[in-house]
Amino acid sequence: MSIQNFDYLSGLATTEVNQQKRERSSLAESTNFSLKPISRISTLSTPAYSWDVNFVSNINSSPILDPIGTLGTNATATVFGQANKSVYKFGAQSGLLINNPVVPANNYSIELVFSVDLTTGFRKIIDFSDRTADDGLYVLNNSLRFFGTSSAGGTLLTGYNHLILTRASNKTTTAYLNGTQVFSFSDTTGLADLSPNKDLALFVDDNGTGGREQSPGAVDFVGLYSNVLTPTEVSARANFFRNTNSEVTNTISLSLSSAGGISENSTSNFVYTFTRVGSTSSSLTVNFGVSGTAIFGSDYTLVGTNASLTGTNGSITFAAGASTATLALDPVANSVVEPSETINLTLTNSGNYGVGTPNAVVATIINDDGTRSQVGTSGKDILLGTARADILNGGPGNDTLTGGANADTFAFSSPAQGIDTITDFVPGEDVILVSGSGFINAGLSAGNTITPAQLVIGSAATNMAQRFIYNSSSGALSFDRDGSGSAAAVGFAILKTGLSLTNEDILVG
Repeated sequence: MSIQNFDYLSGLATTEVNQQKRERSSLAESTNFSLKPISRISTLSTPAYSWDVNFVSNINSSPILDPIGTLGTNATATVFGQANKSVYKFGAQSGLLINNPVVPANNYSIELVFSVDLTTGFRKIIDFSDRTADDGLYVLNNSLRFFGTSSAGGTLLTGYNHLILTRASNKTTTAYLNGTQVFSFSDTTGLADLSPNKDLALFVDDNGTGGREQSPGAVDFVGLYSNVLTPTEVSARANFFRNTNSEVTNTISLSLSSAGGISENSTSNFVYTFTRVGSTSSSLTVNFGVSGTAIFGSDYTLVGTNASLTGTNGSITFAAGASTATLALDPVANSVVEPSETINLTLTNSGNYGVGTPNAVVATIINDDGTRSQVGTSGKDILLGTARADILNGGPGNDTLTGGANADTFAFSSPAQGIDTITDFVPGEDVILVSGSGFINAGLSAGNTITPAQLVIGSAATNMAQRFIYNSSSGALSFDRDGSGSAAAVGFAILKTGLSLTNEDILVG
């Protein structure tokens, strides 16, 4: 809303309106606020509007921020460790309005650095509906909650917090608190669409509850983007504020470069790879949180000395000049029958680096005690059978399966779940079990082995009847639902080369 429409916004008498206009103009002119130097952070999107407390945007001067209710005051506060930072303090049933900004109504990002005095109960932060409905983003009992959905999460810091809310054109709406994603949902009913006039009310309650769901507080920064910020950009912005507005020179990502699931008795290790993007001129220590159902020391141990680890946190150091650092964890073999257990590593926010992987990276220790059946995770796994006849199903992903002694079954639900390597398949002893409901439209008979005519040894099917192709030179095993027809063969396993494979080795379930 422009200053000419301020009368409508506040509902004050004309003399009061004119007085608030003069006060507001004086506040804006007398306060010396400097825009955060966003351009110093490489690859960061530029906001369409950026208000560093001043009512006039430092980028695109219109629209200006309008106070709602009683005009607030200029004050100083300590914000993320930076003393004497200029902030705008708003009182009860007061807040700010962004009127009709030129950004897409359903594809944008909002950035706030703020504090609220009250965190118990519902305290509205962002209203999208011209204050006509309860829906919107709230603080609820010291967490974030998007009312109108079940989405909630995060814990507010004491004092100031950094918040980014993104809404994508595919309806995905995501909230980040202090650099960490706290929830995401599909906004199928348009709750986070900007109102028809594209007005955004900040820190003030809607009209339906009479101002009960509002808190006094203060705001240091307001930013509005005409695009959806990526998690890396969000992390960079959060660290930018927490690092007293200096440039963050590294962004850290985390991944499992080894398998995501490993049988407990396997000799393989989980290998986490930390990657930094940016300057590598000096060493850098990165901290992370540790959680999950597996217990450090009894269920897994740390391999090597390049990192430190406890049951709840750890750290690893990049050497000067290095862009990666690796952490190895070794599952501890035992004979205890227990559920599969997880190890969750989560990068910890720091003023020294940005977090490019905000969510936990999960490794799974797959139980192999008291069972002959093991099923992998949704990614790459390493499954090791016992000395008995085992059933191993890697699931999705490119898995490595080792049956061990005795006759083992290697199960496949679909030919499209990746290519599994079977390290020790023995024709005439072990069996490959394919699902009749997953290997479809191929004329397979459930409960029976495939027919001799349905297997070919070679590089491709040579007639319409053949369904499985074993390339004895490469070890590749493929499925072709129409033989030499137009459908392409799909590889689903790799065996040893030169095996004397027959139809009796492939069973249809």
